[in-house]
Amino acid sequence: LRDPDGSAADDQGAHGNGFDRIAALADGIQYGAGFCNTDWADRGITERPYTSQADYDAGGDLPYDGHDGSDTVSLGPQDLESFWVDAFSRTQYHWAPVTAKDTSKPSCKSEKIKGIGYCSADNTVQYTDDELRGAYEHGDFAAMTLLGIGWGLSVRKQFGRETDDGEALLAASCYQGAYAATRNVEVAPDSGAGLTLSPSDMDEGTIALLTLVGSDNAYGDRGTQGYERIQYFITGYFGGLASC
Repeated sequence: LRDPDGSAADDQGAHGNGFDRIAALADGIQYGAGFCNTDWADRGITERPYTSQADYDAGGDLPYDGHDGSDTVSLGPQDLESFWVDAFSRTQYHWAPVTAKDTSKPSCKSEKIKGIGYCSADNTVQYTDDELRGAYEHGDFAAMTLLGIGWGLSVRKQFGRETDDGEALLAASCYQGAYAATRNVEVAPDSGAGLTLSPSDMDEGTIALLTLVGSDNAYGDRGTQGYERIQYFITGYFGGLASC
């Protein structure tokens, strides 16, 4: 029931994008009916129109792959890595670089990976082209969210915590929300790849967390529900890394 991609929040008859509607539902569940009288503009609405014809024509998406590195499979991992390098630079922890590995046969000594997953043995996010390309059919940020969950699981490992249970998956969902918030801006962040989200991206990430992340070919649901993963994504988006 979401509005078409690129709708403006102040359009007459606007209903909100998918992320904003689910976030409002989550607020009602968590805080009760009284919270629903809040000023939603102050709460934070992510629905916004396209600002360029080129972005609109592309559906807000980078190409999946290409020859010059200006694509999802190149810039996505680069920007996730840049975000976490910067985040860890403000802690007492040393960041161990994560590598995205495109392979027809994922192989890991510590975890079983089918289509996409995190391998703690060598700190890689391994994926098959079919799995990530399938996610990209929902948009570039759906594919990046699948990758981002792997980076979040690496954070768990680097904090000395479990990476293979439901708590880890929810924490990674929260981390991905915090990452998305820093990129959902009109001016590119001061980071290596400098990615910014397009109007359609928040819904693409929502779709990924609801339906793709918990599939058997991805990270598995680990006893979590899609709505729970979205709740933690919302927490990270509005609360930042400290809330995770």
